[in-house]
Amino acid sequence: MKFVRPYFSVNLSKCVNAPATMLEEETLTVHYREADVEEGGLNTPRFDNPCTLVDRLRKEGGHKHLMVIAKTQNRKHHPLHHPCVQKFQTLTTNGDSSITMQNGSLVEDVCMMLRAKHLLVSLSTFAEGLAILSDRLQTYYHAGEYEPFHSPKSVSFCTDRAGNLWPGTKLVQYERGRDYEKGVLQGLPFNETMKKVLLYPAEKFNRTGTADCDHVRQLIEPIKLPKEAVQKKDAVEVAAKKGADGVAAKKAADEEAAIKAAKKGADGVAAKKAADEEAAIKAAKKGAEEAAAKKAADADFAHPPYAIR
Repeated sequence: MKFVRPYFSVNLSKCVNAPATMLEEETLTVHYREADVEEGGLNTPRFDNPCTLVDRLRKEGGHKHLMVIAKTQNRKHHPLHHPCVQKFQTLTTNGDSSITMQNGSLVEDVCMMLRAKHLLVSLSTFAEGLAILSDRLQTYYHAGEYEPFHSPKSVSFCTDRAGNLWPGTKLVQYERGRDYEKGVLQGLPFNETMKKVLLYPAEKFNRTGTADCDHVRQLIEPIKLPKEAVQKKDAVEVAAKKGADGVAAKKAADEEAAIKAAKKGADGVAAKKAADEEAAIKAAKKGAEEAAAKKAADADFAHPPYAIR
């Protein structure tokens, strides 16, 4: 959340950060992938939860108002509208003022989902991702498998022992029966799927326990060991440290000895080089002196101090 929300647009930030209202406290927000139904046609897999589940959640949760968020293509007579969207739109048209149909811009729809206090998500990582980014969500309603079209899963929606996904947000999870899954996700004819989504009794959905995050907690919380085990562990660590210190000391001594030997060798080489240079200088000087003496002797022989007459 802290890494993504700073990049919200100005308009989205202004909308999301506006003060909460009493109406939002009493509203159940529901998201449907309406556009997928229109684009996917008869082969769409997005008919996820039955419409009756919304009625059940409103009754059990005491939600006086309902907001339905669905992005339609604004085609009045399109034959493939999501049956639940059609149902709630009809109720609104007939005067049910407790229902609001939200079909605005992307920013407007995202804002409404981020402001939701109580949210029922569709089979959609879009809705799940927005729930993770919300700092207002109190109740996260979910039915069926998470990310049924993804492998591996991108997020583990496990909870603490109190059933909270994160502080302040409670997970309410329902299990969907095989007879419902078979029709909705495994390819009944379109008309039969529509009927099942519209009329399937939500009472057949069983409220389930949540997956506890113990397997995650064990990775981040220190393991508590018995006193004897702690003492043994400490002794092993001390011995290991002592051994490591001994190895380090020997290594340091070996390195120092090697440095001294190298220095001694270098000094010997330098001394020999100096001696050789000195000997070479002496030999050169002696040779020069001998050459000068010979030259002088040759000169005396060629020009004697007396003349033969």
